[in-house]
Amino acid sequence: AKAPDVIRKELYHLHNFPSSIRIIDLGNILPGNEFSDTHAALREVVSFLNQKQIISIILGGDMSLTLSQFTGMAHADVMLNMAIVDERIVVTEPGEDQDIHENNYLYHLFTQKPYKLNDFKLIGYQTYFNHLRDLEMLEQMQMEAKRLGALKQDMMEIEPMVRDADLLSFNISAIKACDAPGYIHASPNGFFSDEACQITRFAGASDKMSSIGIYNYNPDLDIRRITATGIAQMIWYFIEGIEIRKSDYPVVNMQQFQKFLVHIEGNDEEIIFLKSMKSDRWWLHIPVGHSKKRYYKMIPCSYKDYLTALENEIPEKWISAYARNN
Repeated sequence: AKAPDVIRKELYHLHNFPSSIRIIDLGNILPGNEFSDTHAALREVVSFLNQKQIISIILGGDMSLTLSQFTGMAHADVMLNMAIVDERIVVTEPGEDQDIHENNYLYHLFTQKPYKLNDFKLIGYQTYFNHLRDLEMLEQMQMEAKRLGALKQDMMEIEPMVRDADLLSFNISAIKACDAPGYIHASPNGFFSDEACQITRFAGASDKMSSIGIYNYNPDLDIRRITATGIAQMIWYFIEGIEIRKSDYPVVNMQQFQKFLVHIEGNDEEIIFLKSMKSDRWWLHIPVGHSKKRYYKMIPCSYKDYLTALENEIPEKWISAYARNN
């Protein structure tokens, strides 16, 4: 509960915010009599802002508030894409406990009706913190999950994971303890603070991103406000990302794209890549349906995926996206 005010002090010490972007501090949501009341209040605030096309930045609380962040954006017939930065997740059935908390909020999100989740990305998980059944369930659902080690080898692989997301939930626990000591179970392994800033900048630059939540910061555990300073800088980079948006997705003028066709031996489908001439970002064209009802869906990818196809190998993103959409 103390997190937002402490982060504010560090955030407002920073300079050179983009002058073209209007920023409003709406203050703190007062905690309800029950934790469920706080969830309901956050859901209503996010819903109001989203309907007004106002991007929301949420600070404080634990990861279970991701559920309210999501449901606040789930309007009418809209299906949402979300990305989570976390070193561990639980998605399997929670048992008899119906109260929403960190160990069951994803189960509620994946099983709520009407179902509003189109796609889910897990960024930076650490295998030894996760039960195999949870990772297998994500795989069965055709949801993308990337290990911390693989992403640290090439941070640019995170950009396509957040480009198509409508919201991002960031658990401070995914950052190394030396850079984020303000978490009760801080781990010696994780992203560095500058890498966390890179992720939030990617998120801000996403034309679809409408909400970001940064959770699980406890000022009482912080050392010299290192974590608060890091979060403030993450927010600064998120806002900078918004300033550099190219508006080449999802509203697309195909004349602004280069088209590349790659034939894979033994595969009936040609792999179609699109490259934006405005942002140099890459997409895959995924065929959906059959015969006369067929259409194509754009899936964010990286230049690395294009190189994979040139090596006569179908990119994993194409395989999972094709299965999920067909």
